[in-house]
Amino acid sequence: MSQFEFIFILVSIILGLALANLFGGIARLSRKSWNQLDGIHLVFSIITILMVFVVWWGMYRWQDHSQFEFETFVVIGLYTSVFYTLSVILFPHDGSIVDFDGARKSYYLALIIMLFLELAHYSVGEFEPPGYYGYVWGFAFLLLSAAIWARQRWLDSLVAAFMFLLYSGWWVVTKF
Repeated sequence: MSQFEFIFILVSIILGLALANLFGGIARLSRKSWNQLDGIHLVFSIITILMVFVVWWGMYRWQDHSQFEFETFVVIGLYTSVFYTLSVILFPHDGSIVDFDGARKSYYLALIIMLFLELAHYSVGEFEPPGYYGYVWGFAFLLLSAAIWARQRWLDSLVAAFMFLLYSGWWVVTKF
């Protein structure tokens, strides 16, 4: 077994648990009546699923990484663990359904942590981030910080639209 296969098994377990928790949470969420359904919560759940799939697919590029050091292993493990954390923030293990207003701060803080781990992810890898990455990273950081501070529903919608465009765009780019 190669180092990549060893690490990819860990990544697959973590991301698989995140998906299982998200799909189970959406199933619980769907049992609510339509007038009780928190639409932004559902949208962020779907976006988190998209993020997990895009990151899981993108992890395959590590197969050509020449040597995995302990720091690389820790960064990859922490980076993928953020997605499981996001799933638990949206859908806690006790089976409760929190509205997005109750999960907003924790969800956005986890995304900010993910942004910093993404910087570390690029620094330990042998590949360069896209040229526009710094602008997107800075805008995402400012947008998430503003959403934590302002606590406005329209800002949540803007974050959701940004994340959807970013990750669906990344999916399209990696497809070609």
